[in-house]
Amino acid sequence: MIDNTLFTSRQARSLHYQRHIEPESEDSLARLLRLIPKGTSVLELGPATGYCSRYLHEALGCTVDAVELSAERIMRFGDTDDST
Repeated sequence: MIDNTLFTSRQARSLHYQRHIEPESEDSLARLLRLIPKGTSVLELGPATGYCSRYLHEALGCTVDAVELSAERIMRFGDTDDST
């Protein structure tokens, strides 16, 4: 049986992480990122610290919209919309 309960705020805080992106490596993140065409629009769920969103925008020229459930992360890293 699968538990579909959302994490509490305390549980969600313990799941945040930061990874270093090596675009040419064979890890799962690099392999996934290579599938995303340059300049596309991307919806990122749970962007954590925004490292992946930043890579998509800066390296691939993507437009990134992100959904983050953690109010703490939103307050800490804020809105990075640079279009205004």
